[in-house]
Formats: sequence, structure tokens, C-alpha cells
Amino acid sequence: MSKMMEQLRAEQQPIVEQCKKVIDEKLHICSRSDGELCKVYAFPKAKWNSFDCPMADQELRTLTPEQEAAKVRVGQQKQKKKSRK
Repeated sequence: MSKMMEQLRAEQQPIVEQCKKVIDEKLHICSRSDGELCKVYAFPKAKWNSFDCPMADQELRTLTPEQEAAKVRVGQQKQKKKSRK
């Protein structure tokens, strides 16, 4: 392992509450976590700040697939035309 990877492992933060959820009276923990640490991200809190974590299990996500599909990217030129009206 490189020195940078070793440093990230040393600084790795524990998983956040969004990575754990009680479903049918059973605690469900993200499959990509190893106990209290995330296997994918060194700082899991940063991935949950804006939206759902991209690596989270489907049960843990707050957005439904329909809500995710509703997000549409608008080109800059079209945005300018809309703002002029």
C-alpha cells in the first residue's frame, strides 16, 4: 500500500447514522461497511451531506428512483433563454 493510502486508513472516520437504519425491528447496516468503518470512503459523512451516498444500499436511500429520474440537467444556453423571459 502507498503512504497516502496508509494515511487515509489512519484518518478514517466511523460510519454515520444514515449508514444504519432499523427495518422491521432489525438494525440494517450498509453492506459496504466493516463494522464501524466504511470500506469505500474514508470520510462517509461527506458523501451524505448533499444527497444519498452513491454506495448506499437501496434500503438506506432516502430518494426514490422516480425522484432521481426527475433530476434533469439543463444546458447553459437553455438556462440563459429561460432567465431572459
